[in-house]
Amino acid sequence: MGIIHGSFSNQHDYVFSAMRGENSAPPNARSASVRTIIRWSSKLVLVCIAVILVSGCGRYKEELENAKQQVSNLTVENKKLTDLSASLNQEKGRLNDQIKELSDKYARAQKELNDANKVKSDLSDENSKLKQQDAAMKEEIASLKTERDDLSIEAKELKQRLSEALELAGPSLSVPARTALERSAKEMAPDSRKTLSACDAVIEFMKRSESIIRRNKGQERAELLQQVKQQYSSLMRDAPERATKAAQDWVNEGPGFWDESSDNDSVFRLLQLRNIVLDACGKTPSEAGFD
Repeated sequence: MGIIHGSFSNQHDYVFSAMRGENSAPPNARSASVRTIIRWSSKLVLVCIAVILVSGCGRYKEELENAKQQVSNLTVENKKLTDLSASLNQEKGRLNDQIKELSDKYARAQKELNDANKVKSDLSDENSKLKQQDAAMKEEIASLKTERDDLSIEAKELKQRLSEALELAGPSLSVPARTALERSAKEMAPDSRKTLSACDAVIEFMKRSESIIRRNKGQERAELLQQVKQQYSSLMRDAPERATKAAQDWVNEGPGFWDESSDNDSVFRLLQLRNIVLDACGKTPSEAGFD
C-alpha cells in the first residue's frame, strides 16, 4: 500500500506540473504522459476496488462464520428443545392416563357411595316400617292378651252354664233316636216365616248345630248335623267366607268339646271361632244371642 501511494503521489505531481506548463515537452510527449496518467489512474482505481473487495469479503466471511456458529448453536438448542418437547409430551400422556384412571376410580367410588346411600335409605325406610310393625304387633299382643283374659272369664261362665244345662238336659238324653229324627224336620229346619240374612243364617246354623250336639250322640248326631248343614247351605252362600268356614269348624269341634272333658284350650278355641264369625258379620255376642 505504501509503494502504491508513493507512485500515485509522484504521478500526481507530474500531472499537475504538466498542467501548469512546467514541462515544455512536445505534444506527443504530453499525450504519452496523459495516457500514462490514465493508465496509472485506472490501475489505482482497480487496486482500490480490489482493496475494498478484499476487506469487504473478510468482513463478510467473519460474519458468515459467526452466522454459521449461531446456526450451529441454534441447531443444538433446537435439538435440546425438541427432545425436551418429546419428553414433556410423554409426561403429558402419562399424566393424562393417570387422570383418566383417577377419574374412573372417582366415578366408581361415587357410584358405590350412591349405592351405599340408597341402601342406607332403604334400610332406614325398612327400619321405620319394622318399628311400626313392632309397635302394631305389641298393640295386637296386648289386645290378644286382653281378649284371652276376657275369653277365660267368659269360658268359666260358659262352663258353669254348660254344667247347669247338662243337669237340666239330663232327662232328654233318654229320648229315642227315632223321635229325635222325626222331630228334626220341624225343629231343625229354618223358620220359613222369617227372612234370614246370610250372616243370620250362619249364626242360626251354629245354634241349631249346638242344640243337636248337646242332645244327641253317635250316628244320630251325625245325620242330624248333616241335615242342618244341607238346610242352611243355600242360605249361608252369600255370607263372608271367614264366617262360614269358622262356623263349620266350630260345629266340627263341638262334639269333641261336649263328649270329652273340656279344658281351657278347647273352650278358648270354640270362643275364638265364634268371635271370628261375629267379627266377620259385624255383630256382638249379645246381638247374636250368645249371651
